Amino acid sequence: MNTKYCCFSVVLLLLMIIGVPNAFAQDHHIDLSQVEYPSLINDFNMGHPGKSGEDIKVNSLYLTKGGEPLLPVMGEFHFSRYDHRYWKETLLKMKASGVNIVSTYLLWIYHEEIEGQLDWTGNNNIRAFVELCEEIGLLVHLRIGPYCNAECRNGGLPDWLMKKTHIRKRYNDPLYLAYSQKWYQAIYEQVEGLLYKDGGPIMGVQLENEYVTKEHVVPHLMALKEMAVKVGLDTPPLLDDSLDGFRLSEKGCYTICWLLY
Repeated sequence: MNTKYCCFSVVLLLLMIIGVPNAFAQDHHIDLSQVEYPSLINDFNMGHPGKSGEDIKVNSLYLTKGGEPLLPVMGEFHFSRYDHRYWKETLLKMKASGVNIVSTYLLWIYHEEIEGQLDWTGNNNIRAFVELCEEIGLLVHLRIGPYCNAECRNGGLPDWLMKKTHIRKRYNDPLYLAYSQKWYQAIYEQVEGLLYKDGGPIMGVQLENEYVTKEHVVPHLMALKEMAVKVGLDTPPLLDDSLDGFRLSEKGCYTICWLLY
């Protein structure tokens, strides 16, 4: 080792041990006297908040449960991509690390590989997964698509749907919306009775994912919201993951980014 470097290191270490005023530290002052704190706006008009006393609501600053501020800590777990025999072990680890909400995609392409043949068994058993979350004491946030992205082929849209070239996907094409509503209905039939409004753990639903089609964000996502509520998927927050959260908030659909990520 270089002798000069070694000597310098020793001197530096001694100075740090004995302490030399202002040798390595500087005084910093922060003046907060002129800070303007954001004003609290009343609860937004969102989905069904759940039963009184445990109702989940959202205002302009934070999430509340039973009127008390709630800090959501969400962890992502794609149940259909993991062996169901190890779901419980993994969920317990998530809870032990401080997670209190589990977010999961429902990837349409996994559940309906062949048109009209839905599979909710084994790794695709969403009801078993949600019931397991409830048993462990975790809330659930469903990301129902129909388009999910999730680094999945077609963004999670089934191959048979993609082959219908006469249908404009991710758009308010009546045929696309009709197929999407059937998908939403199929999901609801699997989780019926497990939504927060019914005393279950499903506290949130995300519609679509990363939707940025110019001049169509609000019309399309509001059409999906209307369908979700119509089939029964009505949760405290009904969210999106778009870049037009402000305009959507005026219509009761809120961007997910500020709330859970």
